[in-house]
Amino acid sequence: SNGGTKPWVNPGMLGLVAVSTSDGKGMPYGKPYDPLSRDAEPKNCHSKDRANSWFAVDLGVWVVPTHYTLRHSRGYGKSAVREWQLQGSKDGMTWAVLKAHNGDDSMTDPGSTHTWEVTPPADEEGWRHLRVLQTGQNAAGKNYLSLSGFEVYGRVVKVSTDQPGRETLRLDAAARSVARREMH
Repeated sequence: SNGGTKPWVNPGMLGLVAVSTSDGKGMPYGKPYDPLSRDAEPKNCHSKDRANSWFAVDLGVWVVPTHYTLRHSRGYGKSAVREWQLQGSKDGMTWAVLKAHNGDDSMTDPGSTHTWEVTPPADEEGWRHLRVLQTGQNAAGKNYLSLSGFEVYGRVVKVSTDQPGRETLRLDAAARSVARREMH
């Protein structure tokens, strides 16, 4: 909202942040930027049914997170994430675990949300990229990551001078390459 001076719009739709997924842009349901939506009605957004599915955002700023919120998709209620990590990266390649969840049943119903406190490793520089990596099966016993909301709260420590997404294009290409190898 640019400090409350303009109406809010999804920053992923405008390219203010760059969003990538383990499926590249070819998700079976939804668009990669849908988890950044603030629509009153949750989106039906999930990855393909593959182990280690993920959703990542190049924020274009460096943050030290203190909390984050996830929102479960509107689809099948029993597909809520249960095993995952919130990860941070400086370069979009090497990831640090900021918070790990094992058997977390905080979200149950379609569209439900929950906010968690984050105690990241001590690092005053912060992280530019954040990723939700599903590390086990969801509540339905499947590997698809089902999210329709992601927000992060904390301290912005630096603004990047380059446009978010340069690395995202490379990550999308790598995700497509992995998907093609898995099909053959």
